[in-house]
Amino acid sequence: MAKSGQEPSVTYEPKPPDWIVLTTKDGDLGYHGYHPPQPGRDEEILSESNILNGYFEPHFVAGELWQGTETFGGVFKQTSKNGLDSLQDIMAKVLAKRAQLHAVVDPNSFKLPSRVTFASDKRAVWFKDLADSSFPLQRLAKSVPVGYKTIEFIEMLYSSSTPVDRTFWYIHVLGAIDIQARTRNTPRPSTSIEWTNVITAYMKRQLLETAIPTVVKTSSAISRQNVRKSKLSDPEGRDEWVARYAYSLDLLRLFYDGDLLDQPTFLTWLASLSTGADGLSPHQFVFVVRLVDEYFDLVASNRAFSTPIIEGCLLQWIEAESSAPQYAKFISNEIATLVLRFLCTNGDLFITRTVATHRSTLSEIIAHAFALLDPDHVDRLRGTVTGKLQNLLDRATATISITLPQDDDTSEVQTRLRDIESLNDLDVSTDLSAFEFLPQPMQSAMGNLDFRIFSRRLATLLSWATHPDQAGNPEARPYIACSLIALWKQRAIAAVPNTSQVLQRYLLAWLEEKGLLRPLLTTALKSPLSSGITREKGEMEAILSLFGDLVRRRLFSFSDFLTRMTSYGNSTSPQNGDTPDPLQQGMSPFTMSTDFDHLSLLRFIPLWEKVPDQVLSQRKIVLYGIRIKKTREDLTEKEIRAEIRGVLPVLFNGPTASEPFSKERLQRTLVANKFVQARVLHHWLLDLVKGHIARMSAISDLHPTPVLALSDYRILTDIFAWTGCYFAIWELNRMMLQHTSDDDLLSAVLSCFRLYLDIWVGTLLVDQLTQNLLEANARLKEQMRKSSKNILTFLSELKASCILSPAIMGLIDYEQEEARRVLAPEISTFSPAPPLLPHILAAVQNDSLTQPGDLATTIWYKNREHADWGSASWQAVIAAINGRSWNLSIQNTEMAHRFAQFVSSVDAHLPDGLGHVIKTWFETTGVVALLQATDEVWLTLRDMCLSLAFDGVIAPGLLLDGFVYPQWQLALRHRDYDHHQWPRLQRTLNLVSILVNCSSQHLDTRDSRLETYLETSRVRIIHPSHIHTLVDGIVTLFILKHNQETNSAVQLRLKSFLSELLDDAFVSRNILSRVKLLRNSFHRALDAYPNCRTGLINDFRLCLRCEATKDLEPSNLMGLQWALILDKIDVWTFEKISLDLKLVQQLLHLKDSTEDGLFGRFQHQAALDEFANALINHPLTASTTALLRELLKDADPILISKIILKGLGKLRETFSVAFSNLDDLPASLRSVKEVFRLVVTFGQLQKTSEAEWPLNERDEFLGIWMDQMSALKTAIQSHREHSIGIHNICDAICLMARVIHFVIEIIGPSLGPKAVGFIALLIEIAILVGGVIVYDEITCQLLLDTVCIFYDDCSKDIKGQLVKVLSERFPTTSLPSTLPLQVRIRLDSILPFIPHDKLAAGLARAQRTGGLYELTSHLRGRPWEWIPSIEPRDEPTPLATRVRNTAVMPLELFGSTSRGEAISSETDGDHSGDVWSFRDSIASEDLLTRAWKESRVAWDVKSLDGIEKSGASAFSPGASRTSVYMTTSSGMTSPIAAYPRGPQPSSAPTVETLIAEPMDVEPSRGLKRKVRLDDEGDGDEVMVISEQPKSGRTIKPKEKNKK
Repeated sequence: MAKSGQEPSVTYEPKPPDWIVLTTKDGDLGYHGYHPPQPGRDEEILSESNILNGYFEPHFVAGELWQGTETFGGVFKQTSKNGLDSLQDIMAKVLAKRAQLHAVVDPNSFKLPSRVTFASDKRAVWFKDLADSSFPLQRLAKSVPVGYKTIEFIEMLYSSSTPVDRTFWYIHVLGAIDIQARTRNTPRPSTSIEWTNVITAYMKRQLLETAIPTVVKTSSAISRQNVRKSKLSDPEGRDEWVARYAYSLDLLRLFYDGDLLDQPTFLTWLASLSTGADGLSPHQFVFVVRLVDEYFDLVASNRAFSTPIIEGCLLQWIEAESSAPQYAKFISNEIATLVLRFLCTNGDLFITRTVATHRSTLSEIIAHAFALLDPDHVDRLRGTVTGKLQNLLDRATATISITLPQDDDTSEVQTRLRDIESLNDLDVSTDLSAFEFLPQPMQSAMGNLDFRIFSRRLATLLSWATHPDQAGNPEARPYIACSLIALWKQRAIAAVPNTSQVLQRYLLAWLEEKGLLRPLLTTALKSPLSSGITREKGEMEAILSLFGDLVRRRLFSFSDFLTRMTSYGNSTSPQNGDTPDPLQQGMSPFTMSTDFDHLSLLRFIPLWEKVPDQVLSQRKIVLYGIRIKKTREDLTEKEIRAEIRGVLPVLFNGPTASEPFSKERLQRTLVANKFVQARVLHHWLLDLVKGHIARMSAISDLHPTPVLALSDYRILTDIFAWTGCYFAIWELNRMMLQHTSDDDLLSAVLSCFRLYLDIWVGTLLVDQLTQNLLEANARLKEQMRKSSKNILTFLSELKASCILSPAIMGLIDYEQEEARRVLAPEISTFSPAPPLLPHILAAVQNDSLTQPGDLATTIWYKNREHADWGSASWQAVIAAINGRSWNLSIQNTEMAHRFAQFVSSVDAHLPDGLGHVIKTWFETTGVVALLQATDEVWLTLRDMCLSLAFDGVIAPGLLLDGFVYPQWQLALRHRDYDHHQWPRLQRTLNLVSILVNCSSQHLDTRDSRLETYLETSRVRIIHPSHIHTLVDGIVTLFILKHNQETNSAVQLRLKSFLSELLDDAFVSRNILSRVKLLRNSFHRALDAYPNCRTGLINDFRLCLRCEATKDLEPSNLMGLQWALILDKIDVWTFEKISLDLKLVQQLLHLKDSTEDGLFGRFQHQAALDEFANALINHPLTASTTALLRELLKDADPILISKIILKGLGKLRETFSVAFSNLDDLPASLRSVKEVFRLVVTFGQLQKTSEAEWPLNERDEFLGIWMDQMSALKTAIQSHREHSIGIHNICDAICLMARVIHFVIEIIGPSLGPKAVGFIALLIEIAILVGGVIVYDEITCQLLLDTVCIFYDDCSKDIKGQLVKVLSERFPTTSLPSTLPLQVRIRLDSILPFIPHDKLAAGLARAQRTGGLYELTSHLRGRPWEWIPSIEPRDEPTPLATRVRNTAVMPLELFGSTSRGEAISSETDGDHSGDVWSFRDSIASEDLLTRAWKESRVAWDVKSLDGIEKSGASAFSPGASRTSVYMTTSSGMTSPIAAYPRGPQPSSAPTVETLIAEPMDVEPSRGLKRKVRLDDEGDGDEVMVISEQPKSGRTIKPKEKNKK
């Protein structure tokens, strides 16, 4: 009992779980825990038998125990008769009995109504009765008036308010009569097509009536306008239109449901509406979308109909935004929903050209469709569909526009070119700390650091630093590379463990690639990505400088490298250390051929830092063996020391050398290797210099003596510079800044710093240099009470041209401001200074300006309050020089020097100097003054300005801007420039030779400092900030040289000067390092002076000095020369070769225009043919092909076309022999791939038109392609007979498919009649690789994608031929059963459409042969004959023995014959009406299966007379669901469902029982089945089933018959 205060407990009622359906509730024994045992059940009775033997289920019927053994056994035991005869008699009786018990189907007696022609009155009455729903159709069917297949006929039926079902009946009857009236010779009835055309045309007219109202002008001369209104514009018209359109849709649905609609015609109409040919607007297109959605399964089954609809959706989506903005949202929703449905159903429908072209639009549509879905369930679908869509778009794009995948080599080439270009742009103004060329390693998916990008860029950096043909100073590039590596290490040391070891590993890998590490790698093949193993002096010296600096900065472990070299052994080392003497052979040690390339780096590397003797001993053992004591290096060191003692005796307390210094006195020093030079010069000599300076510095404190003589300083710097000991120069100059106070020596030190400024920038020493200069300036201020003007000028230059730290720049600004403040006058006025010319002229006339410094001081003292006194002084100097009032016995050079001293003194008194004043004068009045000056005045001004440039008052480039370039421009503008005016031009050329070529022969001075000054001035002139003016000036001279109006003598002199100028290695190297500037300047000249194009192009090529193409001339373009060029091209020579080939191309065009037209064109074409042949026949790797693509991307389109056509010809030749021997297929594929890669690479640059490819060659190519594909098809079928793998054949098929894709791009989207054979062949191969021989998904999909594109590209006529051919070659039953389902579905959508009939699917064209389902014919149109019966329906009679066959569908079509025995006896009349008595289940089910089903399943049924009956056993659920109760008079649907195309894995269902309408009115026989039969023969339970089971069944057991 429940406790007080609580509710009573609920009584437990056992019940089955919810998931058990009602049909199994009563018949099931239940499950443990849900259906406990119930009292009264047989199995619950504890009888003796059940206790002893257990409970056994009794048999249901007696027939389960009956056997015919005794009956038939007795027959065979009779001796009087033959056993076989007796058996025949028995079976005859059985068959006779069965014939009596089963119904007989009468012959079909249906007749069509007669068609008559009524008078108008009768016709109107007949149609009025037809419109009346209550008027019986049986009366109308006696005679049917003639109808016409027109739109007006449908409109007449609609106007008379005829119900749509009666309209359908009338049209159906007309069609049936029309088919019966046709002659038997008609192969295929056209009734469906005709009526389909009528209905679709009727609907199309209604769609066109919905056009948006438009204004149409009737005539240009009449102002009246007609407004075409839409049917939907007013309410009345809209309602009428909606009703008519709904009527049309209902009629269309009835036609479709009754299989009276010709599906291909209807689907073609739908597709044509979507193509835009009918001009439907987006709002009209929505109706088409709704139609497609209603018949979607039918439309989506074949791409011939679905693809145009998808393309139409894309185009209408684009148009909807602009044409119908008020309906845009609704239209977008409808289109997006339909497109998404297509995509989810069959994505292969989107493989079209239009989809690939509008891929962004399609992505937008799909995104819009997702926005319409439920956000809670769209995420998973979005991920699946998005990936599928991207895959489809990529496949479509790849098919219509072939693009080879970018392999690793191609990607690496392009990356290398970009990296090299960025490195070549480096100069002294680049901030190396911000230039992160070496990337940080990335974290891989496995958690490790990925160094692949770092290793590639490191290799590029090292190769760039050592390659002789790259931009910039080759001596500075190795140090720039070391600085970039050092900066990377600083950034990576926190993120990369063991940074030093990682860097060491990749540096050793680069050395191994160069052949400088392992003894086995003494040679290497040259590739476009590396310059290979080389022993040229330039590259080897750069490698030594590079790794010497890496060792100095501790970025490369020399001890680890030495240990590694020791492990390789020294068995091949030279004996006794006897290496060749380079001095005796007259060459550098780096150009000598040795047998130990892997020891070259160890032998020659300079060690700038001192290393332990133990390491040096180990190095000596590795190089020369353990027994050697004295080597050639030891002897060389001794000889070098002797040479040093001879040229610098002062360091050894000797007297000053009497013999002048020259290179000839250092022969051994200059040819020694870098290791020896570093040991002797950097360590031994530099230590001596340091000691000497320290001693002299102590003495100079007592006596004003220079710490080092200027001559000795220059000798030291020359020795260090010639041997590349730049760090010794750095240390020497630092010591000089700390100890020297001499102006000349200080100027020399600053000049040396300027000369090697790019070295200090590359080694990141600029900040330190600036700091040393500031300290020296502070020391000089303390000693001399003033700042050093030279140091401040140099600091200003560093600030303007280099990247300095903010702290250093602040110190420079402070020093300059302090110096300016010291020189600034206490009182300043802006009033003009008084004339200073009289004072200067007086000094000139009196003593020829012998005291320029005193004069400057006097003028400063008197005029310092005036702000412009410096400008006035400069103007007075110019006037004094023009007056030439000095003693003419004094040379002009001397007077120029005195004027320069005066100007320098004035500059020293000015806070901001005089440089900006002089620059302003050169840019304004000085231009005219110099052009009009006499030779004496001009030369005096030149010499004066040279001295000012040497003293740092003005920049050297200002001399070219003021003296040279204006004169050249004037000469270029004068058309009558001849040899009489040559002297004016000559003096400018001499000045250029002085400043740029360092030629002192045009100067009268013999100053010992001149050479240093000239070299420093040249470096400043060719600074990146000034070199562009020099390049423009050189191009101006080239123009002047080729100007037709220039005198020939002048042209020869200009040619000689330019040749001398460009022969200078320093000038040529720095100009070539700025190829972009040179190219831009020449291009401007070519555009401005077209008459000089040929000469300018040749001069441009001369400036480039491209070794690979220097012998290439337009008159001599042979294939051998092209082949040599192809061998030399790599990423390092790419820029020069690319530019030079473009210039050769321009020369060819110019030659065509200047020579005879026919001959010129022929020669041009021949040259292009030679290059194309050389390119196609030359063996090229993927990386070289990528280089050539970059090389020729801007080439002549004719050349690209020739390369493509030559490549196609090569492919044709390769095809002819490629697949003849299948055992050699892999090698043949490689050759085809190489040529094809080249052709496609250039095809991406330019599309060759169809007209350029001769028709005969094109047809020959396509024919060979077809033959080879047929050969590959045969190879697949017989692949077991060859040694090659089938996957190699699939690779060949894929390659051939890609080839034909490329060919289609060239010849156009249509193959013409050849498309039929192409498509059929591709489908055959796709079937083979799609599962028949092998399943290769990629190959199969690629082939079918190609088929889709080719099919879409065919014209209408070709498509008709194609459908016929495909229908014959690929009938439905011919597809192999081994094809996977996805391949079969795809083929179904591509092959010609077969209607999906509902009533007649497989009925008239199906048969079973050997258990397989086969289609024997494709006859259609029978549904038109099977019109609905309108006869009164009679109730069927039980136990009828004859079946009426009066319906239009004859029962013979269903094989309506008796095939089973009746189970019930005729005496059981109470069980009449069981329609399942015709079902023969005993023949198809064993007794155990049937007993299990009927013991566990019970069905609620209703008898034919409306009385509910039930039983313990009932209808078997195993019965076919197509076996439904029906009569022939209601034959609206067929009991046979539509089958899918092709043979199915399981047998197709057949009609097992047909319940026909009996002729008798007697009660029909029911199914009487005993549920139980005990041994005593009583207790039977019978179930009666009256009709097909429905939901809500009830079962009533029948009372047992009591005896």
